[in-house]
Amino acid sequence: MVDQLYNELPLGWAKAEFQDIVDSFKRGPFGSAIKKEFFVPDGFKVYEQKNAIYDDPSRGEYYIDKVKYDELAAFKIKPRDFIVSCSGTIGRILMLPANPKPGIINQALLRIRIDERLISHKFFLYLFRSEMFQKLILVETRGSAMKNITGVKDLKLISITIPPLPEQHQIVAKIEELFSELDNGIANLKKVRQQLKTYRQAVLKYAFEGKLTKEWRTRQIQAETPPEPAEKLLERIEKEREKHYQKQVKDWEKACEQAKTEGKKKPAKPKKVKELPPLTEKEMSGLPELPEGWCWVRTEQVGHIETGTTPSKKSPENYGKEHPFYKPTDLNEGKNVRKAHDNLSEVGYSKARILNITHKFHSCYMYWSDNR
Repeated sequence: MVDQLYNELPLGWAKAEFQDIVDSFKRGPFGSAIKKEFFVPDGFKVYEQKNAIYDDPSRGEYYIDKVKYDELAAFKIKPRDFIVSCSGTIGRILMLPANPKPGIINQALLRIRIDERLISHKFFLYLFRSEMFQKLILVETRGSAMKNITGVKDLKLISITIPPLPEQHQIVAKIEELFSELDNGIANLKKVRQQLKTYRQAVLKYAFEGKLTKEWRTRQIQAETPPEPAEKLLERIEKEREKHYQKQVKDWEKACEQAKTEGKKKPAKPKKVKELPPLTEKEMSGLPELPEGWCWVRTEQVGHIETGTTPSKKSPENYGKEHPFYKPTDLNEGKNVRKAHDNLSEVGYSKARILNITHKFHSCYMYWSDNR
């Protein structure tokens, strides 16, 4: 096979086929050789593809007895053997430790033993995991987009380049040094990301305690244009609310007359916004001190809160393509939600709670998972 990795080699490097640096390749036994009825609570370990996939020799809980172990002696593992996943997430490799639990490989693994006189274990491990080598060993299954690991016959003929052993050790040392720096960089990025989240919350906290606009208020006062006190704003909100309510009542009265003429059911009368009591000392305890002109209020004093409603899923006629139907999961898209994943029909729309364009959404349900 033609050298697919390099055209020109550094001094002292040599071209070789994969089989030249490997003592043996061994695919796992046929599935019929390891059946569930052969498993015992403890004994000789059956290594699986997940050991290679997760780079962890301790995973798995299947064992066979001494008789079966000796029967499958050709598939035994030795210290520092390599096992490669040939099923599931293919092409993953694990180097077994110097003192692995005695056992055999299963049918979804390939065992590789290298010639230590020609290649170091760690150099081989990094070579096998490199993107360029993975491209050589993974092939597309005919008639499918799925990848598969190339057969042992073709694997043996893959062309590779080998530096002298001392240089292999130097390469491994440099790889591990750079990987360590990368790991530190990733850890620092995670730390910075968390710090940014904390900083964002600190900015919001300062904003709503009036600390971000302290200098602006001072300048406004010096210019004899002090900000409007919150009490004045609340008075205006109350007047606007009353005005809006009176308009609702007039519209309702007209709707009642129309319903009477058409012989339909009279619509429900709009509810007047109830007057809310001032916040108690107990409710105010623990809240930060506010700048002059600010005040704490109940949410209902400055807005209207209502929950949504879901037309029955058991009635298919409620759902169609005409009207977007927003749900808590749609809020996962971010702060600027423009698309709903469900839509209501005209029938469902008539049963739904219609939102104004100025409405703000807040999820009332949370889903927890141990995997997050």
